Amino acid sequence: MSDPAYSQLLNTNQELRSELQDEIFANKSNEKKVRSLVKELEQCYQTISLQDNTIIVHEKEIEKLKSEISDLRKQLRILQQDKKFKDEAGF
Repeated sequence: MSDPAYSQLLNTNQELRSELQDEIFANKSNEKKVRSLVKELEQCYQTISLQDNTIIVHEKEIEKLKSEISDLRKQLRILQQDKKFKDEAGF
């Protein structure tokens, strides 16, 4: 005859081993998901960094173009004044 307490202990041990295996499987699955998400996050950071650099380059280009526009407006005003002066002087 077998001891009922020992039999119960074996059953409990088997149940705990089964639960442990389930937990191990779940942990491995979650670790895989975490690694995937970390990789995706790193790619997002890289994309953001590249886009940030692109924005900075475009902002510099915009400032350069604004300066060129300002210079052209000054030149236009000077030419308009010269034309007006020449028209008034009869040239």
